[in-house]
Amino acid sequence: MFEYLVLVWVGVSAACSQTQFNFSISKVQNKSGRLYAQLNFNLVGELPLDFYFDNTNITNINVDLKIASSKSAPSFPEYKLPIIANTTPRAPPAGYKLLPQLGYYKVIVDAKPWQDALEDCEKQGAHLLILNSENEAQQIIDLIVQQGSTERELWVGLHDQFQNRNYVTVFNESLRATGYIKWYPGDPWGNKDQNCISFRYESRLRYGLRDWGCSLLYQYICEQEL
Repeated sequence: MFEYLVLVWVGVSAACSQTQFNFSISKVQNKSGRLYAQLNFNLVGELPLDFYFDNTNITNINVDLKIASSKSAPSFPEYKLPIIANTTPRAPPAGYKLLPQLGYYKVIVDAKPWQDALEDCEKQGAHLLILNSENEAQQIIDLIVQQGSTERELWVGLHDQFQNRNYVTVFNESLRATGYIKWYPGDPWGNKDQNCISFRYESRLRYGLRDWGCSLLYQYICEQEL
């Protein structure tokens, strides 16, 4: 989960009777996966204008004041103040490992059916792993090796239980939307009784997604967002 707090104090002089302003705040993620809080402040009116930012818990605030003609009030300039602040990642939850710019991950060695694995991750405030890139897949392989897992087949948060061969995540998003579609050689089989997806790792050259019967007992990986 991405959390941030931006406190903005704005002071406008009494002479600026026709000053108008508004701002919006949003979450932004760059191509590397880094999350930012972005606040856009628009002012139409006269100066003086003072800004104060309480950044006690926020690092690297970048402020860029832009002045442009105002469409809503042509006689006054329009001031735009985009603010981008990146937060310091929280400490990993108990048993989880932080993979920078990706999230928090935990390999569960107690093998379970897919549905039980799903529910266990949810009880921890997490979800079954959803791979979004080749970079993430490689780091997950590192994590499996580092944690000494003897299982090469681990449940992930994908299935086609609603419609055969229509693979979706535990959030009902399409497999294509995840950004990672690498099947293990020979998969998927697409049989009607193979509706849950695992990630199989044999070597750096042989790994990928597989479809299996949901009642099989496999280890699994829980994931929490940044």
